[in-house]
Amino acid sequence: MTAGDQIRYVETASKDGATVTGTSNVLTYPVSGSRSDPYFAMTGNGRWWLDPSSVPSNTKRITYRFRVRVPASVPQTSSTDYVATQVANGFDIRLLLATGGTENIYITALENRSWVSTRPSNNTLWIVTRDELVTIEVYADQGAKEVGFSIDGGAFAVRAMVGGALGNTFQSSRAIGLLSRNGANDELPSGVQMSFAEVHDMTNGVKTLRKRIDATNVNIVSLGMGGTNLAIAA
Repeated sequence: MTAGDQIRYVETASKDGATVTGTSNVLTYPVSGSRSDPYFAMTGNGRWWLDPSSVPSNTKRITYRFRVRVPASVPQTSSTDYVATQVANGFDIRLLLATGGTENIYITALENRSWVSTRPSNNTLWIVTRDELVTIEVYADQGAKEVGFSIDGGAFAVRAMVGGALGNTFQSSRAIGLLSRNGANDELPSGVQMSFAEVHDMTNGVKTLRKRIDATNVNIVSLGMGGTNLAIAA
């Protein structure tokens, strides 16, 4: 995929004065960065991370950012697996490679509710293009009552939360997890390639990188990773 290619999933929207232009639900976005970054491959029993601490009180915004490729060799499955989560059902992002053809990364829950918007159905962030390396950034802001996402550094598409917010902050009794749901549950499928995955929180107006996993640190046990060790691939 090259700059100017189109992916069908989002209506025209704007963020911070930058407009995402499209026709119907077609977004044209810039492609940036290397198409052959170092990566680590999932195995089906690792590598995942679950924060030993819950999110701080007064956290208004959680941001996930990850760079992922789904090779053509990864089989379709009846299961739906997690890219990131605030356990449980706080702010969850899942990968669906459904038998029969549906393949996307989407928001599955936001504060105990299935978050609903008018377009697209099932809250799709990215329709999977096999063998394509893509960077996805998505945030939920309880204070602003909005969800926004960006593909490969493009402008943010922003949508209002619909019936999904409880108060103005995220529940502080819930922990963040990456690449699975609540430890060794619903992990990303074997063969999915990750260049990095990270999570930021915005607490009392200060944005903090809470965790980053990439090809340089995925095997370091002291960073709190769970599951089996993986070889780093170039």
